[in-house]
Amino acid sequence: MRYKNFLLLIIILFLAFPISAQQTGTGTTGAAAGTGSAAAGDDARQLMLALSTADYPATPGDVYNLTYIANMTGSGGTAISVPLTLDAGYQLTIQNMGTVNARNKTYLQVRREVESLVSKSFPLSGPAFTLIRLGRFNVMVSGETAVAGNRSVDGLTRISDLVMDMASVVPASGGTAAAENQNGTAVGSNTTPAAGSGTASALSAKASSRRVTVSSAADKETTYDLFQFQRYGTLAQNPYIKPGDRIRILPAGRTIQITGEVFRPGTYELLPGEELESLVQNYADGFTLNADPGRIILSRISTEAAGETRIFDYQGNRGMTLEDRDVITVGNKAITRPAAFFEGALRGTLSRTGTGEELISGVQETSSDIEGMAKLEYPFYEGETLGNAVRANALRFTASSDLAAAYVIRGGARIPMDLTRYIYYNDFSKDLALENGDIIRIPFLQYFVLVAGAVKAPGRYPYVPDRQADYYINLAGGRDEMKNTGRGETITDMNNRKVKNDVIIEPEMMITVPMNSFMANFNIYAPVITTVLSLITTTLSILAVTGVLTK
Repeated sequence: MRYKNFLLLIIILFLAFPISAQQTGTGTTGAAAGTGSAAAGDDARQLMLALSTADYPATPGDVYNLTYIANMTGSGGTAISVPLTLDAGYQLTIQNMGTVNARNKTYLQVRREVESLVSKSFPLSGPAFTLIRLGRFNVMVSGETAVAGNRSVDGLTRISDLVMDMASVVPASGGTAAAENQNGTAVGSNTTPAAGSGTASALSAKASSRRVTVSSAADKETTYDLFQFQRYGTLAQNPYIKPGDRIRILPAGRTIQITGEVFRPGTYELLPGEELESLVQNYADGFTLNADPGRIILSRISTEAAGETRIFDYQGNRGMTLEDRDVITVGNKAITRPAAFFEGALRGTLSRTGTGEELISGVQETSSDIEGMAKLEYPFYEGETLGNAVRANALRFTASSDLAAAYVIRGGARIPMDLTRYIYYNDFSKDLALENGDIIRIPFLQYFVLVAGAVKAPGRYPYVPDRQADYYINLAGGRDEMKNTGRGETITDMNNRKVKNDVIIEPEMMITVPMNSFMANFNIYAPVITTVLSLITTTLSILAVTGVLTK
């Protein structure tokens, strides 16, 4: 007998699931809900949420399925499956057994009462009471709305779900639209998004999220602060909406914007008695590490003081009275820090993409092209050294940066500093403390050698390591035998200092091959000699003709 009853109970449960699925798949979701698979999917999702929510309230319009075994005998019993609907008076009537009052009860409480009632009427009947579709009802919304009217919600809808849905959906003509339930998800916005915020909204620009009143069916009015729920998750300030509720969204009070170096910048609606300290500490969660509390900027755009701007210290003005639409800006102390300047052979703006850094300024890095000059401001903290600054900007140096010849300009004086020691050798023994206004100049090192004078093709040639002067002279077409006797070139370094002729040529050196042959000198002086002789001959001819020479 025990096994037969157990088998019959399993059969009843299998019968209950298809009925539940069928009921769920054919339900509707309200005025703005679509039809077909999308609507069915929304119904199924809401049903799963309700079944997994311990405090889901029994709501008029909820549809349940009750299954049990009746007329149990030695040979078995009759499987019964009954659909039940909770009426507007919260009464759930079970035929031939009685009525359950579901007012102010959760679904789980109603289920226990129903199953207990059936078990008393039919012992060993194995009752199963299951929610298969959520009821929907209209709630009147008025106040700071584009259009006052009814909105369709279900028993899972909290006040914040409705308000945030209205903030992003324009109501249909007639003022009715469906609220897409979000099951109490905290949005985190500080003020209610309204018309003019960049999205279509059914709320006015003055709508408050801190003063939302709900009048119950019994005419009991309660005001809720949705910010407490959105910031701290206080569910007491965000209850479920019930049938008969009337919601009114009141206008916002003072709305203050805070920007800059705080952890939660944004626009906040302050309550009476809350001033600057509350705004910074309670709403914006305090200053960041980069904040400069000594430089707070107040921009006031109220009607009597339009355009007023004040700069003040936070510590001495914690209790400052704020007005509607004030804007508070917290400065960054990095802006007021002393600064040094890198200039010379540097990259422009760096773009951090992928695994490395790419140049996006358009400067080309080639061994023979002269790069443009860049200048970089480098704010620093007191006590920071040149070595730290150089390593922080190492990626800005290019192949043309002559780090070994760098120098610091301070107060008109030039301090030579070999920056390679900081980057390549980790040597900070001769480091230098930075001072405000220091200029760290990085000279250009161009990878070419100049060849001039008595060569066939004088010009600029690419630098090749470990070569002597003859190599570059040959690149220039060799010596011009008509101008040079094969000896006597002069070599100067990048600072125009003469070096030995057998030296290894370095970048930016200049090789000058002199014009020292007879023909070269003759070509230089012959025109002068010819001109002088012509002048003498002409003069003598004139004197002879005039008879001056015969006297």
